[in-house]
Amino acid sequence: MVTKLDVSYVCPDCRSYLLLFGSITLIVKPCTNEKQGLLLIDPAMGKYEIIGNSRLDLTSMDCFDYYCPSCGSNLAATNTKKNMARIIVIDIDEKEYDLFFSRYFDEHSTFKVVEGDSA
Repeated sequence: MVTKLDVSYVCPDCRSYLLLFGSITLIVKPCTNEKQGLLLIDPAMGKYEIIGNSRLDLTSMDCFDYYCPSCGSNLAATNTKKNMARIIVIDIDEKEYDLFFSRYFDEHSTFKVVEGDSA
């Protein structure tokens, strides 16, 4: 059985699909050390539930770099949003928008940008 999803989350570089079992799946690496692992992020706007390996001790680390699990690209946003990571969301009508989320553990900030407007 194949379940089709209404919304897709993709890497801005390789366009690989990042949603698996209801979570956005990314590689996470703390900015301060070399340990890395997979991280599952709730895709709902305003929800900040994450699942990661307990050995990464995500709560004690400030900043994270996020990478695509398919191509390894760093998902850090460029230009004015240096403290944010970025992926692309494709809705049911095939409309694309950027989804930005904070690279800092205790900063709950997520927003989408559609054609230059923030929502």
